[in-house]
Amino acid sequence: MPENIEEYILKVENLNVWFPIHSGIFSKIVGHVKAVNGASLQIKKGETLGLVGESGCGKTTLGRAILGLESTYAGKIFFEKHLIASQDEDYDRNVAAKHIQMIFQDPFASLNPRKTILEIISEGLIQHNRIKKSPEEDVGFWLEEVGLIPSMMNRFPHEFSGGQRQRICIARSISMQPDLLVCDESVSALDVSVQAQVINLLMDLQKKYQFSYLFISHDLSVVRHISDRIAVMYLGNVVEVGDSEKILDSPQHPYTEALVSAIPVPLEEKKDRIVLKGEVPSPASPPSGCAFHTRCRDKMKRCMSDKPTLKPFAGRNVACWLHEKN
Repeated sequence: MPENIEEYILKVENLNVWFPIHSGIFSKIVGHVKAVNGASLQIKKGETLGLVGESGCGKTTLGRAILGLESTYAGKIFFEKHLIASQDEDYDRNVAAKHIQMIFQDPFASLNPRKTILEIISEGLIQHNRIKKSPEEDVGFWLEEVGLIPSMMNRFPHEFSGGQRQRICIARSISMQPDLLVCDESVSALDVSVQAQVINLLMDLQKKYQFSYLFISHDLSVVRHISDRIAVMYLGNVVEVGDSEKILDSPQHPYTEALVSAIPVPLEEKKDRIVLKGEVPSPASPPSGCAFHTRCRDKMKRCMSDKPTLKPFAGRNVACWLHEKN
């Protein structure tokens, strides 16, 4: 068990989630897609950790692995003092189901179109014996908690707007009274005005129920508003993690600098945009050393051979040889 695990509700250690590549008539494994390749992060009780990065960097795969929806190739995941994912030790498969819930990106695809809202929300409550009064009363309560009318419970998902469907998804997740919610791009499919309403709803629910959030997003403006800390991922690795304001106001990793420079700002505050050259390498064949060195304008010879690890620098943890003490 890692040191100081009691300080965190979730701790991910050197996690690898690899998907096999099959070839030939006998489906022989000829390689792996390294979606998550040695990522580490921690989440404290009641805090929101924003997880950001380009599409394909492994954010969603990491979130799914925490819930047990993806198998891990190596590394460990701890929830409080429970080992919930590992390749070399016995671990408790039931902890994640009881204490962690997920809010998916597409609210329509994540709701069964053949079931009423009553059936959708009460399903988990019945399965885990968490009905307090009756399915109708409990579902009505959680619908009110997310700003919907209890009488809506007998309708089907197609009868609601996108914002209402996402509120239903939130109600389904929080009805299980989890300790950790994984929000996977949970507002990216919504209109901007609705995004703000849903984000404020999530923040209000966190204050009331002390949820912890892993908030996965590509929108740094949204992440700044809701997150206490931010973790930046690139090609399956966490390259920088720290307080939101420090990360966004003074990024220290070259990749984080490029992401922050792309945030839209008023004309009077406009800064030079850092345009990354080249394409993101394939996760099936990631570069040696630092995964970002193929696109980094500050790369050194060491970056091409040695992989940096997260180490303290300027009030956050950074995985970059530029900040290593010689």
